[in-house]
Amino acid sequence: GGSSCPGRWLDACQSATGSRCTSGGSDFAEPGTHAPSVRMAAPGACPPGTVQPNASSSSCGSCLPGHFQPHQAQTACQSARPGFYVPSARAAAERPCPEGEFNTQGGQSTCDRCYDDLGYGPAYTTSGPGATRCDWCRPQHLMDPTGRVCLGCDPDKMNCTLAGLSVSSLDILPGFFRMRPSVSDTELIRQCKYRAACVGGNVTGDASCDTSYKGPLCGVCKTNHFMNEQTFECM
Repeated sequence: GGSSCPGRWLDACQSATGSRCTSGGSDFAEPGTHAPSVRMAAPGACPPGTVQPNASSSSCGSCLPGHFQPHQAQTACQSARPGFYVPSARAAAERPCPEGEFNTQGGQSTCDRCYDDLGYGPAYTTSGPGATRCDWCRPQHLMDPTGRVCLGCDPDKMNCTLAGLSVSSLDILPGFFRMRPSVSDTELIRQCKYRAACVGGNVTGDASCDTSYKGPLCGVCKTNHFMNEQTFECM
């Protein structure tokens, strides 16, 4: 009988696996499809996560770890992009490396961890999922001007509590003065003579000074103000 296929003409068609029954007899399953059993009216599309590059096939092949295929009836798998991974076979999608992990090449089944000794170390993390390098520093560190090296952050002079600090984004604590945005050396971040004169924050030069002060270390009084020589306060 031909109950598994529509049409009486299928009763007389005994196609081999990898083929399909047609009104004229049988023909081959096309690439991206498969015909796993005899007397099929149409081949089946390879489901997402699988492919078939050849014609006349009775099965579909699974995408290997590091590769995926989101669509059906395809002939080739896609490689996971750098910053992404595919941990298992027959996957329909890639996954971004979690925060704190990365990879630099496509087609990977795992991600590397920033805190392992892989050219980085415990000071490093990432700015978010899908990273191709460890581009952020963990709290208590800041990124140098090259964007490659995490430096120690001095909690007595800077706000070191946030992840992702850089030389350009760090906040100086009140009472301290920073000459230029490129300055990260803690030896060049100086305590002000009158600590209330220096407001702190992500500022440099005169912008570091309270309204009555200016100059290096906010040590000069602005016009129409005078300095108390005992306290260094501008009045």
